Amino acid sequence: MNLGPKINGPHDEDSPFLAVDNKTLYFSSNGEKSMGGFDIFITVLDEDGNWSDPINLGYPLNSVGDDIYYTTTADGSIGYMSSFRKDGFGEKDIYEIHNDIMGKQNISLLNGEIVIAKDQDFPEDISVTITCLDCPQRDVRTVYPRVRDGKFFSTLSKCKEHELVYKRGDKEFHRDKVNTNCLDEFEEIERRLLLKLDDMTVIPFMNYSLIGDVSDYQTKALMENALVEILDLDGNVLESHTTKGDGGFTSKLLENKFFGDQIHYKIKVTKDDYLTQKFELKRKLGSDPAIVLHYFIDKPAIGVDIAKVLELNPIYFDLDKSDIRPDAEIELNKIIEIMNDNPSIRIELGSHTDCRGSASYNLSLSDRRAKASAAYIQKRINDPSRIFGKGYGESKLVNDCECEGKVVSNCSEEEHQANRRTEFRIVE
Repeated sequence: MNLGPKINGPHDEDSPFLAVDNKTLYFSSNGEKSMGGFDIFITVLDEDGNWSDPINLGYPLNSVGDDIYYTTTADGSIGYMSSFRKDGFGEKDIYEIHNDIMGKQNISLLNGEIVIAKDQDFPEDISVTITCLDCPQRDVRTVYPRVRDGKFFSTLSKCKEHELVYKRGDKEFHRDKVNTNCLDEFEEIERRLLLKLDDMTVIPFMNYSLIGDVSDYQTKALMENALVEILDLDGNVLESHTTKGDGGFTSKLLENKFFGDQIHYKIKVTKDDYLTQKFELKRKLGSDPAIVLHYFIDKPAIGVDIAKVLELNPIYFDLDKSDIRPDAEIELNKIIEIMNDNPSIRIELGSHTDCRGSASYNLSLSDRRAKASAAYIQKRINDPSRIFGKGYGESKLVNDCECEGKVVSNCSEEEHQANRRTEFRIVE
C-alpha cells in the first residue's frame, strides 16, 4: 500500500525502517526538505492509523551528502546509518548514533528464541500466537520465528498479562505466560525454548558446567597448585586455572553453550617435577549439565612407560611391514606432543612381538618397526637424539605365551596381543 503524499513525493523515498514499537517509521528522502542528497526523516502512526508529517532529523544526523539506511536498537537509544560526508573514508561509511533526540522507548519487548536439538533444520511451520489476556480489547497476534536462527520478537502491552501459544502447523506443543511491568521504561523479556522435533517436546535449557581435578598417576592423590590451561585447537590459551587444595578447578567456558553444541579443546596440565601433559576434550553437550574431568599426571622417572601414562592405543603395522600407518600416526603424535612439552626427557622406543614366527625374524622385524617409529618422531622434535628405537622381538614377553621351537602355545589371541606392544620408556 502506498503510504500517500505525506510521506511520498516526486523524489526518492528509500530505506524504510519500522521501529519495534510498530508505529515509528524512519526513512530517507532526497526531496525538497532535504539538506542535500538523502536525509533521514521520522513519522509516527497515530491511533487512527494516520502518519504524522515527516520531520527531518536535522544536523548532526543529516549532512549535505547522502544519509540513508537508518536503524535503531530495540530500546531506541542507539542508531546506525550509512552516510557520505567529509569525515568519511570514501563513499558511504557506517556511523553509530547515541540517540539523545528520541531517548529510550517506553515499551516491553519480547525477545524469543526456539532452539532445535540435534542440529536439525528449523521447521517453517512453527508459529507463536501472543494474546493479551487483560487488555480492554483482547489483542491477538501471531509471529513466526526466523528459519535461520529460530528467533522472534514482538512488543507487548505494558502492565498486562500475555499468553504465548507455540504451534507447529495446527498442533500446539507449548504454552507460557508473560507479565509486563508497569514502569515508564524500556523492558526486555527473554523466552527461550529447546525443542526436540522427533516427539515435539520442550526440554529445559541446561546451565552447563565444566569442573575437573588433577591427581598423581601413581598414588592417585589429588594435587594442589597444578596449572591447568584450556586451549583451542590452534594452541591459544582460553583459560588458566591453578588447582585448589582438593586438586580441583572450575571453568566458565560452557556458560554460553547450548544443548547439542560440540566442544573440542586441549587441556594442558603442568606441575613442577611432573611431566607436562595434554589431554583432548571432545564431546557433544547433552542432558547431563555437568562435565566432570579427571586428569592423572606422572613424574618423569627413569623406566616410566609413557605409553601407559598416555593410555595409547596399540601401534599396528601391516603384515611383515614397518611403514607407519595413519592410525599409528595418531598415537605417535601424542608422543611428539609430550616430548615437545617436556624437552629434558629422553626416550627409548621399544617394539615387541609375540612368539609366533622365528626368534631371529621377530627380532629383525621389531627392530625395523621401532626404528621407523622413532624416525617418524625424530623429524618432528627439536633434538632427534632424544629418542631412539630398539627391537626386542619376542625376548620380553609379558606372559607365559612362549611358542619357540617345539613349544606349543595355547594362548588366546588377546594374550598374544598383549605381547605385541610398543613401549616408550624414559631413559634420561
